[in-house]
Amino acid sequence: MNEYYEYFGPDYELDVKCSNMEDLNTPGYLERIKNIAFEHLRHVGGPPSVQMQGVLPSRFLCQTSCTLPCSRHSSLAD
Repeated sequence: MNEYYEYFGPDYELDVKCSNMEDLNTPGYLERIKNIAFEHLRHVGGPPSVQMQGVLPSRFLCQTSCTLPCSRHSSLAD
């Protein structure tokens, strides 16, 4: 988070207001900026990989709607 995080609440979206200002961005300029952005993204590595883990058989899970193993669930309730 940063110092402006709460500024965009409660929906946390950027709201760009319409105005009567002339758009001075030429198609060539926008294409150049797009190509620079794509070139930077090309050099960014992919997301880190995550090892696969087995899923517990259902007999080890609680009968409630939670997905914690029964021994962990009973210790949390104490």
